[in-house]
Amino acid sequence: MRISYEWLGDYVDTNGLSPHDAAEFLTMSGTKIESVQVLDLSAIIVGRVLEQKDHPSSNKPLWIHQVDVGGGKVIQIIAGAPNAVAGTLVPVALPGTRVPSGTLVRDAKIAGEAGLLVNPRDQDEIAAALQRTLDDSELAARVGELGRSRAALYTWARSADLVVEAYREASARS
Repeated sequence: MRISYEWLGDYVDTNGLSPHDAAEFLTMSGTKIESVQVLDLSAIIVGRVLEQKDHPSSNKPLWIHQVDVGGGKVIQIIAGAPNAVAGTLVPVALPGTRVPSGTLVRDAKIAGEAGLLVNPRDQDEIAAALQRTLDDSELAARVGELGRSRAALYTWARSADLVVEAYREASARS
C-alpha cells in the first residue's frame, strides 16, 4: 500500500520529521516500510484550460487544449484528457520538467499538414491527391516546406541524441 507523507501527517504528528525519519520511526514501531519515494512536484504548476477541441488529425482520442499558465502566457497542450474542459484547473508540467515517473517533458511538434493522407491501396485516391498538389501551387509549396522541416527533425545526430537520452532515462529508473 502507498500512502503520502501529507496524509500520514493528518493522523500522526510528523512535525520535524522528514519522510525518511517518519519511515524509520514507523519501522521501529513495528510497521514494515518497503520503500520511501520522495516526489518533487515543485516544477508542476497550475493552469486553467481556456479551450478544448478535438485533434483534427489523430486516430486516437486526443484533444488540443489552450491553457493559461499564468503571467499572461497561454500554451497549447495536446492530451488524451476528455475531462479537461474550459475553466478546469489542471496540473501542468512545462517542457524541461522531469515528472515523478522519471519522464522528461519535452516540447514536441505534432505532425500536422506536412502531407496528404490517402489510402495507400487506392490508386485513384493517390492519383487525385497528386493531381491536387500539381494543380495548387500554394498547397504544393506549403506541403513541401512543411515536409522538409519535418524531415529535418530526423537527422542521424538527433536520433543518436534521443537514443542516448532514452538510455539515461532508463538507467535513472533502475
